[in-house]
Amino acid sequence: MPDSNITLVVTSCQRHDLLKTTLETLYRNTDIEPRELIVVEDSEAPMPGFLADPVWRDRGLRWISNGVRIGQIASIDRAYAEVKTDFIFHCEDDWSFNLPGDWMRQSKEILDRHPEIIQVSLRGHTGWHDLVSDAQYPFFIAEPYWREGWGGISFNPGLRRLSDYRKLGSYGRHVSYGTAGLGHELALSKKLLDEGRRIADLGEPIVSHMGGTCSMANQPLQPMPRLLIAIPACFRLDYGAWESGDSPLYDQMRAWGNKPYGMGIHLSRENCRADAIRDTWAKDIAAYPFVTFRFFYGKPAGGYPRAALPDEVFLDVPDDYEHLPHKTHGIARWALEHEYDFLYKGDDDTAVYVDRLVRELLTNRIEYAGYV
Repeated sequence: MPDSNITLVVTSCQRHDLLKTTLETLYRNTDIEPRELIVVEDSEAPMPGFLADPVWRDRGLRWISNGVRIGQIASIDRAYAEVKTDFIFHCEDDWSFNLPGDWMRQSKEILDRHPEIIQVSLRGHTGWHDLVSDAQYPFFIAEPYWREGWGGISFNPGLRRLSDYRKLGSYGRHVSYGTAGLGHELALSKKLLDEGRRIADLGEPIVSHMGGTCSMANQPLQPMPRLLIAIPACFRLDYGAWESGDSPLYDQMRAWGNKPYGMGIHLSRENCRADAIRDTWAKDIAAYPFVTFRFFYGKPAGGYPRAALPDEVFLDVPDDYEHLPHKTHGIARWALEHEYDFLYKGDDDTAVYVDRLVRELLTNRIEYAGYV
């Protein structure tokens, strides 16, 4: 019977013969069947014919196609966003599961008892990564900081918690998208090792690797588009008539707390929102070299009060609420003049999930997104 608390996530890239073996051997040898199966295809390839068999529909199959090659990290983040169970069994499309047994149950028990264990590996003593004993554990762990820094996480087959992933926000938030090779996986490993996380291993090899001679790790990805995240800002918030009953939008039936529309919400004062953005979500942009972030100010009465900071642009438009359309037009013109491929316009009182925005751009090339 399927376990209601595990989702199987498999990353694939044009190796559907290996994918077939991976899925068939896993389901043949697992003691606990996952509740759902998510396969994310990192290419334009259609779903292979064997997955049309009703048996995969009955196993809760969801096929996600990137349409282009965007890389392993972006593919994993896209698939994990669909997971609703507490546990993820992560796997790539080139593994054979060779031993039947209760390895899924054992993996769950380890994760339940040891919160610092981030995943349970099934490769055993096969030379892929040195395993060591630790007095606090009745099982082996992958040697911390092995070679260049492995031992904190791996995308090899193994069970992990969704909650650990959600605490990170996403993988791309820390190591970017648009890079091929193993560097992003190694960077995540080092980060999680530094946080005290470890990989458990059952000691006995349950799986074997099939894809060594046809690895897709270093295959080129689609070119990353140049993206500008633009935030209209102002030196001083000045809403004028918005703060009184004289506002043309004031409606006593819709007033906030029986006050004129905007009172307590739209207050004229010095604008401190830019620093709040710098201290929070704007920090995530550093992970994406093809993304630029700028605040766009207008010219207040009397001229600019100071020189522009590196993340600021001063436009020759009035710096007030009434002329916000002119400021938006100036932002678009600036983006065109600096040859950006895409422009995302936000506001200085909203937050942006940069990783989600980039994934959406890479896979759907959206032209507009409102409140969704």
